Amino acid sequence: MNAPAAPHLSDAARRALAFDDAHRIALIDRDLWIGYSRARDAHARLERILRSERRMRPDNLLIVGASNNGKTAIARRFLARHTAAENPEAERSNIETVLIQAPNGPKIPQLLGSVLTALGREPGPRPTLARLRTEVHGAMRDAGSRLLLIDDLHNIRGSGIGGMLVELREIGSITGVSIAAFATKEIAHVFRLDEQLANRFELLTLPRGSTAMPLLFS
Repeated sequence: MNAPAAPHLSDAARRALAFDDAHRIALIDRDLWIGYSRARDAHARLERILRSERRMRPDNLLIVGASNNGKTAIARRFLARHTAAENPEAERSNIETVLIQAPNGPKIPQLLGSVLTALGREPGPRPTLARLRTEVHGAMRDAGSRLLLIDDLHNIRGSGIGGMLVELREIGSITGVSIAAFATKEIAHVFRLDEQLANRFELLTLPRGSTAMPLLFS
């Protein structure tokens, strides 16, 4: 069956018009990328950071936007485009880009455990904080990690937030891995109060009302 004439739609959308209802509903229900200008800018900056020469003070990025403003979609899209296929013959996996969810509250062990899990490793039984740090730093080096994406960094707010941010700073300093954090504007205020953090993180603000939600006919 030929697709109906619909010159105002993309080629993919016109082809979808010829599908049965169940197929078209499935297409609409999946995640597709809307590359609005600031989202493309975020990806360009992340790409530059990922490919930059490693330095004693790695380049970092803080992407700030309102809730439900497309931050997670930007992070997941970037990860999907930079996830290498598994090579069963390789001695170890190469994981340049790592994505984790920030823990609820300034919980350093949970943060480090999430990094290990994202790298395909599990913490040993009842690990000490010092041991977790050693395992994370070693795992990142083994995997060739270059960029750590942290979604919903605003979740860490609490009385111990300063210690958590110092932990992130140390990860970058020790491993050379860059950090890109996605958060609401409250975290940007905390960063501004810490001169070292403010100097280490470039700020990118998403305009209110922008989104990277799924859309079929983009």
